[in-house]
Amino acid sequence: MYHCLQTLEEYYGPVSSVAFSPDGKTLASGSDDSTVQVWSAETGAYLQTLKGHTDAVSSVAFSPDGKTLVSASDDQTVRVWSAATDDCLHTLEGHTKSVRLVAFSPDGKTLVSASDDQTVRVWSAATGACLQTLEGHTGWVYPVAFSPDGKTLASGSGDWTVRVWSAETGVCLQTLKGHADPVRLVAFSPDGKTVASASYDQTVRVWSADQGNCLQSIELGMVSSTLSFSPDGRSLLTQAGAISLSHPLQPQSFTSSSSDRASPDHDHNQERHLGYGISRDRSWVTWNGKNLLWLPADCRPGEAAVFGTTVAIGTSSGRIVIMRFSSAEGPAGL
Repeated sequence: MYHCLQTLEEYYGPVSSVAFSPDGKTLASGSDDSTVQVWSAETGAYLQTLKGHTDAVSSVAFSPDGKTLVSASDDQTVRVWSAATDDCLHTLEGHTKSVRLVAFSPDGKTLVSASDDQTVRVWSAATGACLQTLEGHTGWVYPVAFSPDGKTLASGSGDWTVRVWSAETGVCLQTLKGHADPVRLVAFSPDGKTVASASYDQTVRVWSADQGNCLQSIELGMVSSTLSFSPDGRSLLTQAGAISLSHPLQPQSFTSSSSDRASPDHDHNQERHLGYGISRDRSWVTWNGKNLLWLPADCRPGEAAVFGTTVAIGTSSGRIVIMRFSSAEGPAGL
């Protein structure tokens, strides 16, 4: 049914972030022990340790060509590394509090960082120069993402909002309001016209990037650690699996709930989970929203990444478990 490819145990602290390379062959992980480690996702072989941060590593990401790796840390810096060696190419300084997340632009020429100092910074990947400082959030900023053309940014915050920015000028284009708790993740659709956001209120919202209105709200029932659109833009990929979206996306009507929070007036139960994912209580690997493989307590994810039929789990004990299922068709095709 499935193969546990490797259990990776080289850390001395909890694993805080995992990321696949664009070709899916390499896995990078960041840890509270202040290091980044790079592994072969195919064999589980340990490749290298990137040392230089002086506090916990909170985020790791590969460049689109897979040649560069970037990491963010509680030491208030971002580091740019060669993925082939352990060389630190740049140390990006300027944030005044912990840096929570980093991401590359689609062309790999710029990268963006989000921080507890309530700002987003845009940097040159080649020189390490700060190109823009985006200010406006009134809480910490964690998630940040580029639009497919690299001209627009979306950021989510502890102030419960999502902001859409011009990456070139730093101007805030839209402030998206509706979540009832801090925003955990943001992602653009392939055409750049919509933005998805996942919140600690356990919902996912889909917004018009141009108009700022909410097009769909999904009761996920868990706080997802992954969020992206499928290549055709018709599904959202989350830790719970893929969720098919209603089409065409239309602005939602809102009614007041008993908690006085705005809530969309539609049936949340129509969303359908597709593919591999993690259950709401994090004790199962799921297929199409149904429990497939039970996870022992010491293998349950603090963070998880799903890449096709491969599921990578970072545990609070510091281990990384990589599982590859033998079929993309679920139990019926195994």
